[in-house]
Amino acid sequence: MYESDLTGILKRADRFRKIVRSGLITRQTHAATIFNRATSIDTTFWESTEPVPLISLAHQTRTPGVSVATGFSNYLVGAFSPTTYRAARILMRRFRNDRGDLTDIVGDELWTSIENEPRALEILRTPRGLDTAYGNINPEQDTAELIIWNRLTNVNAAYLVNKSLREESCVWWNWIDRN
Repeated sequence: MYESDLTGILKRADRFRKIVRSGLITRQTHAATIFNRATSIDTTFWESTEPVPLISLAHQTRTPGVSVATGFSNYLVGAFSPTTYRAARILMRRFRNDRGDLTDIVGDELWTSIENEPRALEILRTPRGLDTAYGNINPEQDTAELIIWNRLTNVNAAYLVNKSLREESCVWWNWIDRN
């Protein structure tokens, strides 16, 4: 916006701060779209070779003879709990590539909304006795970096992500690069 300002209005400091804040909020809202629309078919922010949402039970492969019966789903339904978190970690480790081979992807980031923050902290940071009276160890402790993002609108969802693949795949393009 600043670079395109032909009138000089944005260069005035009194108005510029409010517009910058608005622009940053808008940018964060757009960036969250990949999660907020992940279960619907949306081609605004990603491209797909198959007619299914980013998170889906029905991912496919174009390779003949490769069964999609297992290892192609990345959608898990259930209340956010240690059990569903463990199931998501196992599901992610069982992902298959287009040839049906295991991908060895490990989820190391857990993205969730502010509503899920207390439960996520319990799952990832409690050393013992999570939801049990036995005091056994919590195998989920420190298995992922917790990222709480107030732009996530689905308060019932949590997203297990591989950080290096996210950084490689989720790229924000600036009109004018400042780096």
